Amino acid sequence: MHNRNATAELLLDYLKQRLLEGDLDWGTSFRKWVELSGEDGPEDPFLRLRLMSGISNTLLQTLQELGLTEKAHSGMNLSRLLYFNINTHWSDVISFYHTFFEWIISNRSATYKHDESNILSMIHQYIKSHLADDLSLTRIAQEVSLNPSYLSRWYKRTTGKGISDYILEKKVDLSKELLLGTALKMHEISGQLGFSDQHYFFRFFKKTVGCTPQEYREQKRG
Repeated sequence: MHNRNATAELLLDYLKQRLLEGDLDWGTSFRKWVELSGEDGPEDPFLRLRLMSGISNTLLQTLQELGLTEKAHSGMNLSRLLYFNINTHWSDVISFYHTFFEWIISNRSATYKHDESNILSMIHQYIKSHLADDLSLTRIAQEVSLNPSYLSRWYKRTTGKGISDYILEKKVDLSKELLLGTALKMHEISGQLGFSDQHYFFRFFKKTVGCTPQEYREQKRG
């Protein structure tokens, strides 16, 4: 049972990612989930309930992340979920979710709450404003209400480089700006860039720029 549950969770996670991306391949994951559950659903009531809970959560989370929850309430009778239980015919469960997932795909692009340029702008603005703070993929993804793994793939596909590359570029830009435009000490600059130790800053700067921060300051200032 444990393996079956784990497999079901993986399939639902993949299904959610495909729905978020508007990928028509979502049907493959859904079909595999249906095959896993069996034509009439599991006989074990606990497993049946667990599978229903899992796919219900997948639907609700997907709607929320795409900003479609309110529209789903008015247009797709989302409240039917409240009446599903272990005695509901499995074919009704499958039909309901299949129809709903098709609806999500058809409505996703038209109502998604941020267009690509806005998402990119939000990401870049957040990074530039928080260079001293947590810039993990998870934290940035929270800021734009996207799944971290999806955000990583989307950003690479949209810009041609990874988010970590952009963060690196902005840290280099700010470090140069602070070295030349201020009289801040090295440990102060290091702190503004989010380094816990100025030695990490030295190594980072020399690796990316080719000289130490002090050498850069002296060379540019003459």
